[in-house]
Order: sequence, then C-alpha cells, then structure tokens
Amino acid sequence: LLQGKAKAADIFNPAFVAAVPEAQLAQVVAGLKAQHGEPQAVVAVRPMDPRSASIDIRFDRAIVTFTIGMLDGKLSGLFITGTRTEDDSLDKVTADIAALPGRTGLILQKLTATGAETLASRNSEERFAIASVFKLYVLAEIDRAVRAGERKWSDVLPLTQKSHPSGITQDWPDNAPMTLQTLATLMISVSDNSATDTLIAAIGQKRLAAIVRASGHANPSDMIPLLSTQAVTGLKMPANAALRDRFLAADDAAQTKLLAEGSDALRLKNLDLSVYTGGPNQIDT
Repeated sequence: LLQGKAKAADIFNPAFVAAVPEAQLAQVVAGLKAQHGEPQAVVAVRPMDPRSASIDIRFDRAIVTFTIGMLDGKLSGLFITGTRTEDDSLDKVTADIAALPGRTGLILQKLTATGAETLASRNSEERFAIASVFKLYVLAEIDRAVRAGERKWSDVLPLTQKSHPSGITQDWPDNAPMTLQTLATLMISVSDNSATDTLIAAIGQKRLAAIVRASGHANPSDMIPLLSTQAVTGLKMPANAALRDRFLAADDAAQTKLLAEGSDALRLKNLDLSVYTGGPNQIDT
C-alpha cells in the first residue's frame, strides 16, 4: 500500500474502507513520503495481542512505527505512533533549526544530580515568546504546594475560569467540581486553557510571582503578573489597545492592579479571537 502496489480494499476490511476514504488515506501516505522519503521495507513486527501488532517500516530517511489491527485476515486499523530518524545527530538537528526562516533558538539539557548538562544549544540566551510553555510555572507552583503540605492533589476546585481552546473544559458545565490533579493533568496533557486559568485564579499572583523568581527566570518581571490565557487574548485585542499601553508602561504592582480593574474586559465573554487569525501579535512585549 505505501509503495503504491496495492489498493486499500485489498488490505483493509470493509469497515475501515468505509470509515477512511481512499483520498484521505492517499493524503496520509503522501505526507509520510514527503517527510520521510519512499517506504523500503518492514524491519520489525512486535505482536501486542492476537489481533494487533506494532510494526516498524523503513523509509528513506526514517523508521516509522505503526500500530495495526487485524480482523478476518485484513487490517482493521492503522495508526502512526512514532518516527525516529536514522543516522541523525544533535549537530544535524541544530543545523536544521539554524536553517529555518525567522529567528530560532534551542537548548537541550540532561538533568543530573549535580545540575543541568547542556548537550546542544543555539541562541539559548536570547529572549523568545514561550506560548503555552508558561503553564509549567503554574505546574511548578502546584507541585511545590503539594510537597509543602499546603494542598493535596485530591483538593476539589470549581471550574470557574472558562477560556477559549486549546483544551476541552471550555465546553464543560460552569463550576464543575474538579480535583487539582485533573486540572493540572488537563493543563499539561492537552494544554487546556480553562483549566489553566482556573488554577491561576486559585493560586493567586503572589505565589505565582514567587515561583517565577524561584525558577531562576533571567528577568522575572517579564512574567509578573503571570497572565491568564484570557488576559493574554484580551490585551492583544485592538479594542483594548489603551489598556495594553497602560499595562506595558506599568511596573509589576501596577500591572497586577490593572488586571484586577480591567478583569471584566479580559473575560471570555468579551474576547475577540480574531486576534489569532493573522500573524504573530505582541509576542515581543
């Protein structure tokens, strides 16, 4: 199939063919070839149970891992579960990133008992917008509080801060009872913005500022106050340009006060998500 020598109907059972149109399957195969080159051979088969297996297929530039399901002698499922590039190296990866358009940076570190050991880096001292990586600060504070006995993972919080996707809880009932562990898991596993904002509101800016400083941020004031996803979107909106200008000119304490004063304008019901339909917006401020 991957080499174009067989048709989907010859390989897959009728239920799969009905669920995955041939055009859609062809698009997936074309994408694999564009990224990894031509498929060469099956190099490993690892049975998982009587009806499924994990298989490795060698392409020109990578090994692609699939999970397959079998039913009545034909495939009932096909899932791409991973890739690994052969004959690769950190130097090659770093060079590939350096060749990308725009401004790029990376740092890869191994965590050891004596500290972080840098394995590869490029422009690692430069300042970049971090997007949802900011959620790790929220997670760090929750972890600190649990370790200190101030909170428990089983603590229940109401879902009070509905935001826009990414995530799923924006579609859940208002004030749905959720454990601290559920909120944190959704925040990290699916980058759930509503779970994140609920945690930010529960933790408070004083604790969040402390964890940003404790983390070793080179310029903690850049992250204080720690903005909710709703506030980020609200401040990007052209309609809130005056509030944004006041916010950018203020110090940390005044910024925190401005967020509280303008909180209604920065809530989901008043957000215009069209700010995300164009190019990057306010990512350097």
